[in-house]
Amino acid sequence: MRSLKQLQPILTLCIFILAAFQSNLFADDPVTAARTGTHATYNVGPGKTYVEPDAVPWGSLQAGDVVNIYYRATAYKWKIGIRGQGTQAAPIVINGVTDASGNRPVFDFSGARTASGSNLGGANNVFSDTPQYGETLGGIVVKRGPNDAYGVYVPKWIEIRNLEVHGAANGNSYTTLAGTTANYSSSAGVWLQQGEDFLLENLVIYDNGFGIFMMAKDGMLAEANQRVTVRNCRVYGNGVDGSYYEHNFYVQCKQPIIEGNYIGRVRPGSQGSSYKSRSSGEVFRYNYVEASSRAIDWVHSEEQDGAGIVTQPEYGTDYAYGNIIFNDTNAPVFADNAVHYGGDNLGEQEPNQPVLVPAVAYRKHLYFWNNTIIFRGKQSQQQYKQCAFDLSLVPTTVDAWNNIIVVDAGTSTPPDTSWVWYAGHVNLYGNNLTFGATIVPAVDTATNPSYYQILLSGTLILTNPQLAGLASNDFHLLSSSPAVNAGGALLPAALQAVSTTYPVQFQPRLATNGMDARSPLGTAIDLGALEQGATSSGSSSSSSSSSSSSGSSSSSSSSSSSSSSSSSSSSSSSSSSSSSSSSSSSSSSSSGGSSSGSKRGGAPGDFLLGGLVTLTAWRLCSKPRHKQALEG
Repeated sequence: MRSLKQLQPILTLCIFILAAFQSNLFADDPVTAARTGTHATYNVGPGKTYVEPDAVPWGSLQAGDVVNIYYRATAYKWKIGIRGQGTQAAPIVINGVTDASGNRPVFDFSGARTASGSNLGGANNVFSDTPQYGETLGGIVVKRGPNDAYGVYVPKWIEIRNLEVHGAANGNSYTTLAGTTANYSSSAGVWLQQGEDFLLENLVIYDNGFGIFMMAKDGMLAEANQRVTVRNCRVYGNGVDGSYYEHNFYVQCKQPIIEGNYIGRVRPGSQGSSYKSRSSGEVFRYNYVEASSRAIDWVHSEEQDGAGIVTQPEYGTDYAYGNIIFNDTNAPVFADNAVHYGGDNLGEQEPNQPVLVPAVAYRKHLYFWNNTIIFRGKQSQQQYKQCAFDLSLVPTTVDAWNNIIVVDAGTSTPPDTSWVWYAGHVNLYGNNLTFGATIVPAVDTATNPSYYQILLSGTLILTNPQLAGLASNDFHLLSSSPAVNAGGALLPAALQAVSTTYPVQFQPRLATNGMDARSPLGTAIDLGALEQGATSSGSSSSSSSSSSSSGSSSSSSSSSSSSSSSSSSSSSSSSSSSSSSSSSSSSSSSSGGSSSGSKRGGAPGDFLLGGLVTLTAWRLCSKPRHKQALEG
């Protein structure tokens, strides 16, 4: 038997090969390849069968169809509608094929025309004759057609990958199928009206009303989205000037998975949230979030309390881990909290008021671990008070462990910082580290102390985490950091089960989209979102408002690099509650390969996830408390 010393050269070679593979797999600007459909393949671009997307039979796409859209120097000026049903083994795939530098094909929806292939006639029509109920919803719209059975038929198993989309913004117009001019109004770059098992991956989305919107209405799951995965996308600069109804993300979905995304600030002048969700059983992991009026806004589901999202067994319990949340009061827009959780426009607990019991169930239990929260800015009239968790109701609960919270006020006085505003329970388990300000229980500890509870069941480390470059937004740990190897503290059995079901396997990139593999490099996992010494990518500077509109400056991807863009893994569909474990994948050649389906919600290494992101935006209020008068 060989000794460990004899095996060392072999192990070193294996690690080198794995690192080389992974650097390609998780490239910032993946070079993506064409794919081959198991049913039909439609190639769009210069010198291809379809020079423009107009005549592609969008309305009749079916299981196993692949549409390859090739990069060209000029943008495609078309809008598209999709209503088809793929399968797990044979999804419908809209696939951008980049150039050799990883530049994605670009769709510019300003002045675009709705593709005639969206309405082929009869059962294959996506849109009705009334544009505001279909064509105006967004640039890429997924919905049942006017002749599909209401409450029965839903699009499913659709993947949209490797595209850059922009221009569906208020003030811009397009040409309808009928040849008339129509204006965008709170439209989305990608609008998912209803459906199941969607995947949005490696998209760049900006300059729209909403970035991604998922609808839910009419009190039934058939009119909502289910099991949508949004992975490695870069979504920023969306919204409407002066309005807080439109957001970069608006997710109304049963069991969404949101992972590896760069979620930037909204459009200058917009008061919307960077990320807003009305979902159930949500998994939110490995994202880099820059705060707008709210950074992360998890609230109750609307119009889904009959037999919809609210009635699902997982509703009210959500999972957030491995994220970086950056709230910079020096930016044009910022929040007064890192996380808002519970509900919103049906009321929230206020001081000196009776205990609020809303008519509709709110989200109630958030598991929150291995996240890094950075508050930047001094105490001022703009930001006098701030909190980690703005919880809506007295019983709303956060279980938190292995997190880092830094208040960076430089040499100035920091804002008064609290764990909650007026209500809720925060249970601090294992080890958590806070630095830069004394975090008190609530914004006013003398008011209604029975409305909140901060339970310290572990250790709160009150010392400098020794970040590599706090001033330059480099939030990696130095080797001397007290957060290194500090994540191994014993947890209660219930939390240990959660962290086993959802192991931390990746980490976000700084100020860009994509993920890098993560595993403990010492005796235990480190606190926060970034493992000290792990290979990491991304820029340490914030860039949501300065990213180039070309795909190259803002791209990312975990699973769609040139070596894996055509690979896939197949297995039974899994809910987000078991989505964290990795699954085996059978990869095909880098030049094409069939479009077989894959396990939705598996680890990002499961190259071809069969889930697409469903964003539902239906007038959700997101005003922060310090501006609040929550209307409708």
